[in-house]
Amino acid sequence: MINLHKESIYLQGARDLLLRLENMGCVIQFHPNKSDMPYNKAVFNELLYNRESLVKFLQGDRWEYYDHQKDKKGKLVSVKVNFIS
Repeated sequence: MINLHKESIYLQGARDLLLRLENMGCVIQFHPNKSDMPYNKAVFNELLYNRESLVKFLQGDRWEYYDHQKDKKGKLVSVKVNFIS
């Protein structure tokens, strides 16, 4: 049985850490290539706004990128991420 109070404190602490790192100007690299900021932004937003994804991330699950959107010049503009169980 899961203690919901402890789990909520744990997840809120993880979210607070992500927000504080962002506010301090720290760039969290989820994707190895520094120029691929849409990948990093997609993972960051998914972790911040989706509780299930945050739990999967903390458990060490992998993720995959999909729905790549590029501008007219071929530069990557946005991408979505999905965690694999």
